[in-house]
Amino acid sequence: MEVHLYKIEFIVTEEAQSLLRESKQNNVGLISLVGRYRTGKSFLLNRVLLNKSKESGFNVGPTIRPCTKGIWIWSEPIEVQNNHSSEKFNVYFIDTEGLGAYDEEINHDSKIFLIAVLISSLFILNSFGTIDENSINSLSFIVNLSKTIKLTSNEKTANPDELAKYFPSLLWLLRDFSLKLEDTEGNTITAKQYLENALMPNKGSSDIIEEKNKVRRMITTYFAERDCY
Repeated sequence: MEVHLYKIEFIVTEEAQSLLRESKQNNVGLISLVGRYRTGKSFLLNRVLLNKSKESGFNVGPTIRPCTKGIWIWSEPIEVQNNHSSEKFNVYFIDTEGLGAYDEEINHDSKIFLIAVLISSLFILNSFGTIDENSINSLSFIVNLSKTIKLTSNEKTANPDELAKYFPSLLWLLRDFSLKLEDTEGNTITAKQYLENALMPNKGSSDIIEEKNKVRRMITTYFAERDCY
C-alpha cells in the first residue's frame, strides 16, 4: 500500500530507525492516545499504561499551556499477549499533541489525528463526560479523510470502504463518567452499546440532520472495530 498525504511529508529519523531495528520481534503494536489538550492524556499514559511517575514518563505540567507538541513515542515497549493467539509481541505507546489548542488551527489538528490513526493498531480517543453531539462533532473532519488520502498514486481519492481496511480499532475512553448506563426503557446496557446507540443515525431529513448522520456514517465506516470504556 502506498499512502499519499497531500502537503504532509514524513521522515523516519535515524533515532527512530535504530529503535525499530532493535526490536527482536517481527510483530509490534502501536497504541495512540488522542483528544483535546489539557485533558490528562499524558498523565493517563504515565500512570495507567506505563506506570511511570511524571519525572520519568511523558511530559506533564500544571499550566494552561499544552505540554506535548507533535507526536511522541515511548521508546521502551511493553510485552503483551495477543488476544487472538498465544503469541506475545511488543507494544509502543504514543502520546499526541492535544486537539483544539488556542494557538493552533484546525488543519494542524487534522494532521495530528490523521498521522496517529494511520500508524496505530489501537486508537484511543480520550474525552470527558458523556458522548454528546459536541464530542461526536469533534470527529467531523474525518469526513474529509478520503479527500486527503490516496492509497495509490493513480487514484484521485480513496474509497472510504477501501480506506477503512487500514484503520485501527477504536477505543472511546470516557473520563469522569459516573452515570448509570441504561437504555430508554431502563435496561442496563454495556459501554459498547452506549457508544453504538450514540452513533445511530438521527431521525429527520434536514440538512443539519444529514450532516450529523454523515459524520456518524464515517465513524462507523472507518472504525469497523470499536469499543467504549
